[in-house]
Amino acid sequence: MRTRVVGTSLVIAALLFVQDAGAQGADAALATDLFNAGRDLMAAGNHAAACPKLAESARLDAKVGTLAKSGECEEKLGRLVNARARWLQAQNLARAQGDARLARVEAEFARVDKLVPKLNIVLQGAAAPDLSLKVDDLQLSAASIGVPVPVEPGRHVVVASAPGRAPWSTTVEAGTDGAAVTVTIPELPSRPEAAAPAPQTTPTPTPTPAPAPATPPEPAAAPAPGPEGSTNPLKVGGLVTAGIGVVALGVGGVFAAQAKSSYDDSLNGGCTKNECTAAGLSLRNDARSAGTLATVFVVAGGVLAAGGITMFLVAPSRERKAASLRLSPSASRHDATLSLQGAF
Repeated sequence: MRTRVVGTSLVIAALLFVQDAGAQGADAALATDLFNAGRDLMAAGNHAAACPKLAESARLDAKVGTLAKSGECEEKLGRLVNARARWLQAQNLARAQGDARLARVEAEFARVDKLVPKLNIVLQGAAAPDLSLKVDDLQLSAASIGVPVPVEPGRHVVVASAPGRAPWSTTVEAGTDGAAVTVTIPELPSRPEAAAPAPQTTPTPTPTPAPAPATPPEPAAAPAPGPEGSTNPLKVGGLVTAGIGVVALGVGGVFAAQAKSSYDDSLNGGCTKNECTAAGLSLRNDARSAGTLATVFVVAGGVLAAGGITMFLVAPSRERKAASLRLSPSASRHDATLSLQGAF
């Protein structure tokens, strides 16, 4: 019986692996749609709407071209720190992949890097234990000391603090020429500890007599053992396997209906047989993913149902030990699980 349960678990795991592969393909397709939409919005001059789409496309499927386009968009909005970060990511990815665009990406990163002002934080004296630094809302550790911190042009507040030390802060102005600004943090003075409160006297509680021991109840008589069960585990296993197959067929039907619905929606959303809009293409990809899952579940369900019926028919009529099993299926648009519990 354990072998049959393990085999069923392997089938379910294979189905879920196919689902994960489909989800990754859907992410790549969505990343392409977001990139195309962001590129078109940039061409129309709407950079505020384009930048979030390009950033999400790079998050779903990082590519050199996507990161470079996102860097261009951020620079158009004057967000130089974000632009520098995108170009740095594009440069690192191009180097790792041996991309032919590496020289252009390196040149663009160097150009943007010169535009970004940086704060060079130094300490005067020894660093306090557990020193914490903040530049505006950016939390830094003591390891950031001596490393230039990219910031946007304008005014910035630098705060230094440590346990048991008085905090220190200053305001600096970063120019638009990319020049570095040095911030020198003095040694933080010790902060006097607050006087410890006087210890409170806890009154001694008056002992109370222990209650008289209660008479323990007589132990309940053990229930008489019932007759041995006559359910055959092989028959139960056959019914469970067939039930899993029926559930898989039902899940396959659900995905088939979703595939048909998404395909029809894609036709109404701007798709012909060979051409699609961005919205239509997303619906068409959903239809393909659902269709793949429907095929897998229907085939697996048919095999499991047939195997379960065969197990039930060939099982002996009696067994000495009773068996109990419970199947808990669940399914959604992007997920399907089957839980099996039992005792034999």
